[in-house]
Amino acid sequence: MLIDTDPYDKLFNRIIIKDWKHLIKIYNQFQMKWDRWIFRGQEDSEWPLMTAIERLTVERWEHDYNELPKIEEGLIRTFVRHFHNYSHYIPCEKDKIEWLSIMQHYGTATRLLDCTYSFYVALFFALDSIIQSRNSKKIKFSAIWAFDSKWLYKYCRKKLSRNEKQQYNFTKYEDVTTDVKKDNYFLFNRKRKIPSVYPVNAFKRNKRLTIQQGVFLSPGDIKRSFILNLKTVAEGDEPQKHLFYIRLPNDKKFLESAIRELNRMNMNSATLFPGLDGFARYLNKFVIMSELIKV
Repeated sequence: MLIDTDPYDKLFNRIIIKDWKHLIKIYNQFQMKWDRWIFRGQEDSEWPLMTAIERLTVERWEHDYNELPKIEEGLIRTFVRHFHNYSHYIPCEKDKIEWLSIMQHYGTATRLLDCTYSFYVALFFALDSIIQSRNSKKIKFSAIWAFDSKWLYKYCRKKLSRNEKQQYNFTKYEDVTTDVKKDNYFLFNRKRKIPSVYPVNAFKRNKRLTIQQGVFLSPGDIKRSFILNLKTVAEGDEPQKHLFYIRLPNDKKFLESAIRELNRMNMNSATLFPGLDGFARYLNKFVIMSELIKV
């Protein structure tokens, strides 16, 4: 399994979940520690942590990582030039994170890795496709990845000079706010690429990001893979205090318990994806929760 190979096994504190009660016990054990952490749910535990632009350009079409900055710049420029044909709302041209978040939302491959501040939203995303997929039996385990956002941000800030911190408002983590000037400098400064993993959000959030408590992780240097950026942050530190990998079972009993409990928390497709498409997908859960069907 990919997750057993370097560098994942050296970076992440691995927790193997046995059943629903075990998952709740683990969450209760760590929930105070996980305050302001960032979570990502993946339907297959063997999938690597990889951004969409990395997966499409490097893994699928075998481009070199050195080509990614130019490819990314071209994608953003083209999207910005044509976006007005599809929307009345036009973001500030300089706010590249908002542009990337919109591109990501509509399916363009970007450097942003979709995450959430909510453990249970991440759990929903780890399991939702498994519950409805025809190929779910081929996937033995799902996973939740957990990242200490304070640890990540402090590393990024530490790599900057005093003048850079002052000029671009890189305040201490407790005082950090979303700032276009700051984020653009750290992620898109051509002369100063810093291998890192940077927590980021657009200043103006769309409805789905708000409902899902969405946040992004971005590699500081897209000429390197996401995992190598993360490995750089971990050098000389104890990463397993700040990074968790939680493997989830995909057996019928666990999935049934998860669906019912998440639904009681109002975590379902109808609430997390407002609109008819989300509601229609939500109805598929009634196959399991048949008592909710009213004749």
